[in-house]
Amino acid sequence: MTQTVLGLRVRVQTFLNLALLSDASMGSERGMEALSYTISGCSSFSGKYKPENVMHDLPMDPASRWNGAHHSTDSQWILLKLQSVSVVQTITFGKHCKSHPCNMKEFRVLVGLTEDTMTEVLHTNLEDTTDPETFTIEHKGVEGVYRPSQFVKVIPVSGHNQQYHVSIWHIALAGVADPHFVDQVKTTYEQHSETNVLRHVLKYLRQRRLLSAYQDILTRSGLRIEHPLVTQLHEYLVLRGNWEKVEVILHSMADQGLFDDFIRRRHTPRCVWKRLLGTDMDGDKPSPRGGHAMCIDQNSQTIYLFGGWDGKKSLDDFWAYDISLDRWRVLSHSTSAENGPSARACHKMVFDPRTGKIYVLGSLDGSTDSSGGISLSSDFYCYHTSGSTAGKWDYLAHDTSAAGGPPLVFDHQMVLDSDSRMIYVFGGRIVDGDWDAIKLSNLFSFNITTSKWRQIQPVGGTSIPSRFGHSMVLEPMTKKLFVFAGQREDTYLSDMYTYNIHSNSVARVEVDSSLTNLPSCFTQRAVIDSTLREIYVFCGLIRGNQRGASTMLPLGSGTWLFSYDPSPGKWIHVSSDAGHNQTLELPQARFAHQVVYDSRTRTVFLHGGNGGTGGEPLEKQHTEGDGSHISPERLDDFWCMQIERPNISEVVRKCAFFIRQQQFREMCNGSTPMEALTFLQNDVHSVVNHDDPEESASFRALMSHLISPGAQKVPFSDDEEARPRKRSKSDSSESTTEDEGSALPPSTSVSTHLLRSVEDPLEKAMRKQEAGHNSSSSFPATSGTLFSLRNDTFEKILEFLATDESRQPSEELPDLIRQGSSN
Repeated sequence: MTQTVLGLRVRVQTFLNLALLSDASMGSERGMEALSYTISGCSSFSGKYKPENVMHDLPMDPASRWNGAHHSTDSQWILLKLQSVSVVQTITFGKHCKSHPCNMKEFRVLVGLTEDTMTEVLHTNLEDTTDPETFTIEHKGVEGVYRPSQFVKVIPVSGHNQQYHVSIWHIALAGVADPHFVDQVKTTYEQHSETNVLRHVLKYLRQRRLLSAYQDILTRSGLRIEHPLVTQLHEYLVLRGNWEKVEVILHSMADQGLFDDFIRRRHTPRCVWKRLLGTDMDGDKPSPRGGHAMCIDQNSQTIYLFGGWDGKKSLDDFWAYDISLDRWRVLSHSTSAENGPSARACHKMVFDPRTGKIYVLGSLDGSTDSSGGISLSSDFYCYHTSGSTAGKWDYLAHDTSAAGGPPLVFDHQMVLDSDSRMIYVFGGRIVDGDWDAIKLSNLFSFNITTSKWRQIQPVGGTSIPSRFGHSMVLEPMTKKLFVFAGQREDTYLSDMYTYNIHSNSVARVEVDSSLTNLPSCFTQRAVIDSTLREIYVFCGLIRGNQRGASTMLPLGSGTWLFSYDPSPGKWIHVSSDAGHNQTLELPQARFAHQVVYDSRTRTVFLHGGNGGTGGEPLEKQHTEGDGSHISPERLDDFWCMQIERPNISEVVRKCAFFIRQQQFREMCNGSTPMEALTFLQNDVHSVVNHDDPEESASFRALMSHLISPGAQKVPFSDDEEARPRKRSKSDSSESTTEDEGSALPPSTSVSTHLLRSVEDPLEKAMRKQEAGHNSSSSFPATSGTLFSLRNDTFEKILEFLATDESRQPSEELPDLIRQGSSN
C-alpha cells in the first residue's frame, strides 16, 4: 500500500467534509471547507519531530510527527494560526499506519481570535488505532453565538503509553471561512462580547452601591440585565427593606416560571411508579412477553402493542390501550390471518400523528411466506388507525433491501419525523441464516411521500459505529438523532452519537459517563422530552468493560436521565427508591421490555420484558444445577411513571427563609426583643425545613443572635457605624448635599466597604419622593453593612434562577480580571 493511498484517509475526511452550517438568526447556510493554517508556535520539540510535521499527512513516515522535548505532558502545546478568521467546526487527527507507543490519548483543544483569549471547545480521547478520527468542535458558545477563530491550540494531556513522549502525527481542520459569513459572525460575536462585559460591569456597580452610574448605563444602552421582577426584588429588598412586598414579588417570580429551569437542572429527580391493572371487558390483557413493539397516539391517548416472544413462540396479536379509561382492547388475535405481519419479535413500530398510520419493520426469525416456509426478506407493513381504512393493513414491501432499504434486521431502532415525512432506521443485527457471524446494518431513511428508501452516508467520513440492541430518539426541534449504547461484536457500549439531519453530519457526544457510573447497556429503552430537553433511559442488560465481565440486570433503579442542553449534556441517575413509603411497589429489573412517552402529561408507560434479579449474573439465574438452561421469566406487568422533582413551593419556602432571616436580624435592632422573638417563633419557624441540618443550624443561630449579649447588631444607618465622613460642597446646606450626592475623600485606592458606606443620590431621591407621597411609609437610609447583608440575601435568591437571561451574570468582575491577569 502506497503512502499516497494511506494519506487519502484523512484527505477524504477533510475535503469531502461538506456539511451545512445553519443559523436561524442569520437565515443563511454555508458549506464547510478545509481550513489552511500555519504553525504559530509550540511548547518545544524534540530533534526532527518539528511542529510543522503535523501539517502533512504522511502515515507511512515514522518521522512525520510532532514530539514535545520533554517526556512529561505538563505544559506541552502546539498553536496553529488559520490563514483567515474562520468558524472551526471539526478537527481531524491523522495517525501512523502502524500501532505506535507515542500515540496521543487524552487532549484538549482551544480556539480564539488571539493567542491570549482562547476558549476550550473539546476535551476527549483518541483511540489507539491507525484510523484517523474526526471530532466536532463546539463552534457555538452556551448562548448560541458562533465563535470566530484565528488560532487553534492543541494540548496533549496523556499518551496511550506513559513511558514515551506523546506524538501528534497530523492535524486537519474544517469549518467556514466565507468572508461575508465570517464578518457577520465577528460582528455578532463582538456585540455579544460587548454586552457580556457591560452586564458584568453593571453587576459590579450595583453591588458597590453605585446606583446612579448603574441606572445611567442602563438608560443610555437600553440593555436589559435581568427580568423586571428581579429588578423589583432588588429595589424592595436591598434598597427599601419592604418585606411584605418582597414576598409578593417572590411568589410572582414563581408564578412566571423563573425558578423552573433551576429545578429541572439542579435537583436530582426521582421516579414515581404506578402499576396499571386495566384489562379488556373480558378481563384479558396482553400475555407475558419480551421483544414486543409499542407506539403511542398522544391525540387519542392510545397505546398500541404488537407481537413479541413468550418464551416458546413469536406472537402476532395486536392490542390497544386506552390511557384515559385504563382499558385494553384486542385489535387482532392474529394479524397474519388478516393480511398483516406474521408473528415476530425484536421488531420496531412507529406512529405517524399526521395520518394515524403505524409502520412495522424487522423480525428476529423472519416471516412466514405463502407456502408456510420462513422468508428472510425484510417485509414492511403499515396499519391504519383512523379514517375509512381504519383497521386495515397495507403491505408496503416484500423486501426493503431490494428497494435500497435495510435488510432483514432485529434489535434495530426506528423513529418517524412527521414534519418531513421521513422514517429513519439505524443498526440492528442482520438476519441471513448465518448465526455464527454478527453482521450489522447501517443508517437508512424512508420517504413516506415518495415511498423511497435511501442509505445515508454522512459527510466527513465519520459515521455512527453500527450496533444492535441500542436506543435512538429524534430531537424534533434541532432535527438530530441521538443514538446511545447497544452491542457491537461482544462489547456492550455506553457511547452516544448524534446525527444532524439538516447537515447530514455525525458527532460523538463527549460526556464523561464515568463520573456517574453509567453502565454499558444492551436492549435498554429510551424516550425523549424535547420541551425539557431530556432523554430518559431504562436500562436492560448491563456488562462491565473488563474481560470476562458478567452480564446482569441493574441493581436498584435502572433509570437514567440525559439532559442534552446545554451541550455536551449531563447524565443523572434517577432514583426509584421507596423512601419513606416502604409499601411502594416498583417494577422489577428486566430487559427486552418496551416503553412509550406521553409528552403532554410527561408520563412514561412500560410493559413486559424478560425479568430477572438485579445485580446477579444472568448466567447464574438461567442455569439449573445440572447445567441446563432456564428461559428467563416473561413479564406482562404494565406501569406508568412520572419524573418527580422538588416542587416550586420548596424553592419559594427556601427563599422566604433567607428573606425572613434578614428581616429578623434587622428587627433585633429596630423592634423590641419580644416582637423579634415572636417573629422568630412564628414567621421564621414556619419556613424552616427542620429535617435539613444546615437550615436547622441557621435557625438556632438566629436565636443565639437575639439572646447573646455579645451578638453583633446590624447598624441601620451610617450614623450607627464608624466610617469616613461624607464630604459635600457645603456642610451647612443639607439640600445641596442631598441634591448633589455624597463622595468619599480623594484616594488612590478604595474598598468595597467604603463604596457601600456611601448612600447613592438615587436612594435619597427615592426616599424623598416616597416621603412626599406618604411620610409614614418612608424607608430610612441604610448603612453600608445593612446594604451588604441585604445584597447577600438578594444574591442567594438569584442562585435559584438558572438562566442568565433572567438574572445578572453569575461570575464576579474582579474574579474575571484576576483570572485574566494570571493568564
